[in-house]
Amino acid sequence: MAPAGRLLWLHQVLGQLDLDPAFLKPADALRERAGALRLEATQASQQAQQRRASAVQLLAADKPASLAEAVAQHLEVSPWLDTQPTHLAPPAVELAEQAARLIESKIGVLIFANGEKIFALAQKKAMELVQEIADLPKFPDAIWGSPDPSGDLTRIPEHRLTWGTLTHNSQQFWLAHELANLVRDSIGAGANRLPDGAPRHAFWAKNWRPAFEDNQFSLLKTPLRLRWALDHDWQPGLWRPEDVKATAKDATFGQKLGPIGCRGRDSIELSRQRRLTDFGAGAVAGPPRTGTFTSFQPGHHRGSSGSFRRCRHRTEVPRVWTWRPHKGLGASPPPRPDKSPGGMASYGYRHNSARAVRSTRVQPVWRPAVLAI
Repeated sequence: MAPAGRLLWLHQVLGQLDLDPAFLKPADALRERAGALRLEATQASQQAQQRRASAVQLLAADKPASLAEAVAQHLEVSPWLDTQPTHLAPPAVELAEQAARLIESKIGVLIFANGEKIFALAQKKAMELVQEIADLPKFPDAIWGSPDPSGDLTRIPEHRLTWGTLTHNSQQFWLAHELANLVRDSIGAGANRLPDGAPRHAFWAKNWRPAFEDNQFSLLKTPLRLRWALDHDWQPGLWRPEDVKATAKDATFGQKLGPIGCRGRDSIELSRQRRLTDFGAGAVAGPPRTGTFTSFQPGHHRGSSGSFRRCRHRTEVPRVWTWRPHKGLGASPPPRPDKSPGGMASYGYRHNSARAVRSTRVQPVWRPAVLAI
C-alpha cells in the first residue's frame, strides 16, 4: 500500500474506533504538499497546451508574427508537453511526480515513527471492548448451540441489547488488531518475536493452549466468539510477544505438530494406552467373550474425532487384534504378551489386517493452524 493510501486507511480506522488522529497532522501536511505539487504540474501542463495552440494562431492571424517567434513559443512549452522516447510523461510532469513521491515517502516514516503510540491506542481499545463484553450478564448454556442466537437472546429481558453489543465489539476488536498489525513488525512485536512454540493466535488469546483442544469455537457465530473465549479463560485481548508465555515442552518439535493435526510422542503413547484400557476393559467384563486390543504401527495417526489424520512426521495406524477363546485357553482372555504377531497369535489373538487397511482410507481431518476471530 502506498504511503498516502496507508494514511487514508489509518484515518478511516481511527475514526471507526473513535480514536484521536491528532498525532497524524504532520503526515497530513506532507500528503497535502504532495497533492498540491501534482495539481500545480497538471495546471501548468494544461496552460502549456493552450500556449502551444496559440503559437499556430500567431502565424494564421491577419498580422502574422514571424516564424521564429512562433517556433520559440512552441518550444518554450516543450518540457510540459513533449514526451521523450524512454519516458511515459513530459520531463516537467515527471519531475513533479518524482518530487511528490519523495514527499509521500516521508509519510510512511512518520507513521512508523508513531508505531508505539498506534499500538498502545489499539491495545487500549481492544481491552475496553473485551471488558464491555465481560460485563454482560451470564449467557444461557443453550445459546452456544442455538441456530438463532440473536433471536434467542432478544427474548431474554436482560439480553435485549446484547447481540448488538456483541456484533459491534467483535468488529471493533478485529479493527483494533488490524490497526496493531500495521506497526507490529516496525516496533519489534511481530510473530518472529513470539516464544518458541507459541502460535500466532496467541496475539489475541493469551492463554492459547486450551484453544487447540476446543472443537466448538469454529462452529460459533462470529459475535459469540469473544464471549466464549472469555468464559473459557482464553484471556482475549491484544498482546505483545513478551506477554505470551510458553514452556520448554511447547518448543519441542512434537508439540509444534499439534496445530496441524499431528501429535508428539507422549500424547501418542497416552492415546494408545487409553484405547488399550477401554478395549481391554470391555473384553474382560463379560459377554460376548471377545476382546479387541489396538496396537499402533507407523503409517497413519488416529485423531480424537475417530478419523485418521495424515502426518508427515510421525504417524501411526491401529492394528486390531481380536481374541477368541480356543480350546484349553479358558473363558477370559489372557494378558497381552507382546505386540508381535507371533506372540499374539499364540495366545489366541487374531489380527484383522483387512480392517486396518480399510481404516487408512478414511478422509483425513485437519485442525486449523490459527484460530481467528
